[in-house]
Amino acid sequence: MTNEEPLLTVAEVAAIVRAHPVRVYAMCADGTIPAIRIGKRVRIPRAAFSRWLEALNEQALAGTIAAPGRRIETGTALASA
Repeated sequence: MTNEEPLLTVAEVAAIVRAHPVRVYAMCADGTIPAIRIGKRVRIPRAAFSRWLEALNEQALAGTIAAPGRRIETGTALASA
């Protein structure tokens, strides 16, 4: 068994994805990042988060991922839609 905690905090996820915690809370609230609520606290299951990141990575490699309001064309930087 590993010493890793099964649940991540918003601050931990924010550090991993290099985003502001407020943005991570919003992504959890809209279902973009898989999360659960324990009382008033938001926690992100490590296994679900890892799967989500892997799916994002695969989409990025395939050139099919885009942030809301943005588009990505293979081989180019982000451009406004």
